[in-house]
Amino acid sequence: MNKCVYVHKYNGVPFYVGKGTLDRAYKLEKSKRNSSGTSRGSCYSKFVENCNFNIEVEILYTCLSDELATELEIKIYDDIIA
Repeated sequence: MNKCVYVHKYNGVPFYVGKGTLDRAYKLEKSKRNSSGTSRGSCYSKFVENCNFNIEVEILYTCLSDELATELEIKIYDDIIA
């Protein structure tokens, strides 16, 4: 019950929906270690770097199980990104 669901925004517009710990939500750069669980891919990293890391993090839900966080992440993605 320590997962959260969050969005990353640029200029107020959501561009990424994620789930994980609060630490992960605020970690914007791509991890150099794949095993750290913070790697979001090269497209994400390039976008964030091009924005000079000027990204807003909005925590939508906290204290979730992994299963519920996954369900909410998919629903929110479908509602605001896709």
